[in-house]
Amino acid sequence: MLLLIITSSLYSQQKFPPGNYIFTEDFYSMTSGTAFRIEEQKIKSLYFSVFLMLQESPPNQELIIEESSSILKNNATVTTITTLPRGEETETITKNIFYIGHPFVYSTNYSSTINYYNGASFFEKEKPNTNKSFVGFARPWPTLYKHKGHINVGRTSSDNISIEEIRLTDISTEITISINTKRGSLHPPESEKAYFLSLTNGRKLKLLAQFGWNGNDYKNYGSWVTSNSTKKKCVLYFEKISIQNLKDGINLEEGKCKDNCWNFYDIKI
Repeated sequence: MLLLIITSSLYSQQKFPPGNYIFTEDFYSMTSGTAFRIEEQKIKSLYFSVFLMLQESPPNQELIIEESSSILKNNATVTTITTLPRGEETETITKNIFYIGHPFVYSTNYSSTINYYNGASFFEKEKPNTNKSFVGFARPWPTLYKHKGHINVGRTSSDNISIEEIRLTDISTEITISINTKRGSLHPPESEKAYFLSLTNGRKLKLLAQFGWNGNDYKNYGSWVTSNSTKKKCVLYFEKISIQNLKDGINLEEGKCKDNCWNFYDIKI
């Protein structure tokens, strides 16, 4: 337990800590993005298949790849130039990663330019250069990813709440909850009303951070009120648990909550 707390503390102090990450336009996507690794203050692109297995090399082994990266204060970047063996087509991909003050989420920019070199004249090209770009997010690569169709919840304290997703990473447990109400409150870590995870052995794991909540307090915790019921998603980050913990069952509870609580009991995969 002490080691876990120390590890989490060290992680929160680093802007670009080592580890594997997924880079996507849609925050929740697991199929349309790219992956990368931060190691010794350098960034290396990774590749993954439809089975979400990370690879050091691209599926096409005939590609010629050169890559460079840099990390400085709040910004990081990695540029990859890929050329087909015959040199007829070259793609340059640049991924910019921005620290936004969150320990588990980065803001990102992605751009791709493909150059078709086919010996066309100076005034005429058979195929123009093509560009693709998007603004997105980077977050830790999940060692386990389960969508709501593969999550069993024994009981909830409200019909207006649900668990949309669970991700286990090397550094935390991520649980995405969805609510559909006119008002809500989310209490910050270390407060007596903060969310916690409880395991079957009685151990309680602390809330570390959140992403997506837009309350009226520090770091977007606190309360909000709307005139009509509004559906919102929020990712809650807790201390790390194991796959076996999820198989045995966990509870997600609000600390010292008596009325209108958003609790989930006997969560299993």
